[in-house]
Amino acid sequence: MYKMVELLYMAVVLFQGYCLQYFLGSFLESRWKSRWNGLCVAVLYAAGLYGISGMFNQVLGTGYNGYREAVWKLALSLCILVVLALCFYKAFRLITVFLVVAFQAVADISKYAAVILLAIMGDGVAAIWNRCVEKGLFKSDRALMMTLNGSMLAVQIFQYLVIAMLLFISLRKIVRDFKEKDYKIHRTELMFLLIPAAAGLLICVLLRIIMVTLEDNVPKMLYDRYPILTIVLPAILLLSLLSILYGVKLFQDMVYRNKAKSERVILKNQVRSLQEHMEEMERIYSAIRGMKHDMKNTLAVIGQLSMEEKRGAAGIFG
Repeated sequence: MYKMVELLYMAVVLFQGYCLQYFLGSFLESRWKSRWNGLCVAVLYAAGLYGISGMFNQVLGTGYNGYREAVWKLALSLCILVVLALCFYKAFRLITVFLVVAFQAVADISKYAAVILLAIMGDGVAAIWNRCVEKGLFKSDRALMMTLNGSMLAVQIFQYLVIAMLLFISLRKIVRDFKEKDYKIHRTELMFLLIPAAAGLLICVLLRIIMVTLEDNVPKMLYDRYPILTIVLPAILLLSLLSILYGVKLFQDMVYRNKAKSERVILKNQVRSLQEHMEEMERIYSAIRGMKHDMKNTLAVIGQLSMEEKRGAAGIFG
């Protein structure tokens, strides 16, 4: 059972690595034009994440370790993301800060939301099998253990599937909504994008710190004491996730509006310049028409004078 859960965790971590290379590769240019670039990012991220988890389990054990573990895990995870982005992509851009924080926030929100939502399912399955035991439906302890392990494994698989689905769908929506990927963002725009992601990340850290409480040195989940939190906490997490997603969409709408406004100003200036040019040409044409009219009058006068001169000359010699 433990080995199967371990393999499932490794599969989820590898899928997170795949999502990372898809997310970064959609915004940043790869340093090496090779199909192995994304694979290296996915594998190294999975290895780093798995190594962090194993390190903390070995040093601190598998029990409750307080806020220090949460803070250190977050810091190391962010460091891994930054190193991978800088090593495998041309990431010396402000957008990289948003990409790193947003990926970590979406990954953590997906994990905590799925775990809390499916905690009810796990408790319900355990309650069902307890009733079956009370009614004597299981003929042997082996059958009971096999049923319990199988049901818990099914719940674990479903939980990992929900985490993977939330992560991939959220990242794909960010990639699709952020259409102006070559847009050079400014610091104020970066803060607009970064604040929802940073807030979601800190909410996850807070949950990691307060989720497990100690009662007589026995770890106990916070929502076991306050069942309403099984609804409130996922709602907060999902709202935080939506704020990240729709913050990106709102930012893109603002970029489009500013771009359209700039295009209208340019077009207006071009129309104004064209009108001034047309007015200037009209003045030139009017001046030319005036000159033509004056030249016609002058030629007519010259012609008339010439005729009179000829008549006068004919009278003298006649």
